[in-house]
Amino acid sequence: SGTAAADVTRLTQRESELARDPMEGISYQYRIAELYEKHLDDVTRAIELYRRLLRYLRPYVWPRFTIAVVAMVLYSSTNGVMPYLVRGVFDDVFLHKRDWALRVLPVLIVAVFLFRAVMAFSQSYLMDWIGQRVIADVRSQLNAHFLRLSLSFYNRTPTATLLSRMTNDVELLRSALTDAVASVMKDFTSLAVLVVVAFV
Repeated sequence: SGTAAADVTRLTQRESELARDPMEGISYQYRIAELYEKHLDDVTRAIELYRRLLRYLRPYVWPRFTIAVVAMVLYSSTNGVMPYLVRGVFDDVFLHKRDWALRVLPVLIVAVFLFRAVMAFSQSYLMDWIGQRVIADVRSQLNAHFLRLSLSFYNRTPTATLLSRMTNDVELLRSALTDAVASVMKDFTSLAVLVVVAFV
């Protein structure tokens, strides 16, 4: 967690001061090792929790999620086409004044932007649909769990807390499952395509 990392950083900065007292330095070294271990445990628990969340995504992997991922990859891949089109406009139209380029390039530019629009709409629509289905599944599961709880639980738990669990927390879960995956896929594909374009 962030707190554990901050503690490790703060203790590491004091190493030079502790060098004058070997015994105290050893005790602080043990504390640093414990904090590092705690931080690794937090990361492991976070990964395990995310794996548990992915099971809500499993029923929608085929075909909607797969199509959405393909649309994201195709949309991000077109980022590498734009530099070639711009280079063609400057080289073939303005510099060499080729007539065929003046006829072909505008059509290609319009086609690329139409393709990007279709891919962007497809991935956005499908991801939102999947996200709403995940919300419905989680809220249905939460509602079934709430119905099995005892009356004493409702006596000591504020109603606002329960409503917050059903609304805000579930929405954050949807964002972690769909928005995070979409962001990683689009950014990774865009980076890979732009690196290839830069060196080709």
